[in-house]
Amino acid sequence: MTEKELQALSRSLEAREKAMRIRDLHAKMAAETESRGLPRVFLKCLNYHDEKACHAALDKLDRAYREAVSQGVAQRLKGRAPIAAQPRASMAQPAALAAIREAMGLKG
Repeated sequence: MTEKELQALSRSLEAREKAMRIRDLHAKMAAETESRGLPRVFLKCLNYHDEKACHAALDKLDRAYREAVSQGVAQRLKGRAPIAAQPRASMAQPAALAAIREAMGLKG
């Protein structure tokens, strides 16, 4: 084998090893994403060339996701302001009782 052929084989082997490392890291991150309860779409946001950087990025995504979810939940729980009640005539008022009696055809 010539030197060029050896170098080509070496580059090919390195490329396959790199692809395997990336595939393995992707599988690890998929399992970790699932165990943390994060959406799988986050896997597209990670850089799989360095395991340490990949874990750091997943931690940042996790924190941001949890914060966004808690803010959304707090916003939903806050709800709307209560509607102001319409003032009603009290049934104990004589005018209201008279109107009811008249409507019922009672004399009083």
